[in-house]
Amino acid sequence: IYGKDYFLGTSSGKIGYVDYEQDKEAMRNIFKKYLREMEKIYPQKGKLFDVGAATGYFLKIAQEQGWQVSGIDISKYASTKARQEGLKVETGQLKDVALPFDYFDVVTLWDVIEHLNDPQYNLEIISKILKKGGLIIINTSDSESFFTRLMGKHWHHLIPPEHLFLFSIKSISILLKRIGFKILLVKKIGKNFSLQYIFQVLSRWQNFFVWSWLTQYFKNRKIGKLSLPLNLRDNFFLIAKKL
Repeated sequence: IYGKDYFLGTSSGKIGYVDYEQDKEAMRNIFKKYLREMEKIYPQKGKLFDVGAATGYFLKIAQEQGWQVSGIDISKYASTKARQEGLKVETGQLKDVALPFDYFDVVTLWDVIEHLNDPQYNLEIISKILKKGGLIIINTSDSESFFTRLMGKHWHHLIPPEHLFLFSIKSISILLKRIGFKILLVKKIGKNFSLQYIFQVLSRWQNFFVWSWLTQYFKNRKIGKLSLPLNLRDNFFLIAKKL
């Protein structure tokens, strides 16, 4: 799934991004907002590890803010591109690499946990590599939001084989507490999306040829990169501390 086409667009437009770097540019201010929320709780800027780092877009922002950054991604294409940018990003899954225990101050998972084939096992690994008192920060879709219930089986986050597990605030809190984390903050934070990415999502959601045509029309056009705020309140942002 997570090859080059996932990040640069596919002919079918059924998975992934139109252009990852362009689509993520719309999220720059949101990532900075995430960092501000994190730094309110953990102001000492230390070692940050990003799970699902992709091409390192967020890592570069965190690095600019003074964090020592590294990460991992399952995509050979994306992680290679991140390393070409001078970032330390491993290729593979957490279970595949040797990471030091009690080492990182913060571990982030931005729209990643729903993609993992064993969320609990991965969270247990994250607990081991985090320092005591370190933070895990997660953003993911909310399976019990009003919009989710309203859309039912037509909810746009129901996209296997990309999304394998879906969480509510309650269920992920139970899981994190079971592993030894204390929930510190849960918020609904909206996102910004590029116009071209919005049409991409509509295309795979509703399978309507007009959305697909508009995706291709706006691709590589300046207006397609226009950043639009969107908050359906079906995503949540969570910070938890390792006890």
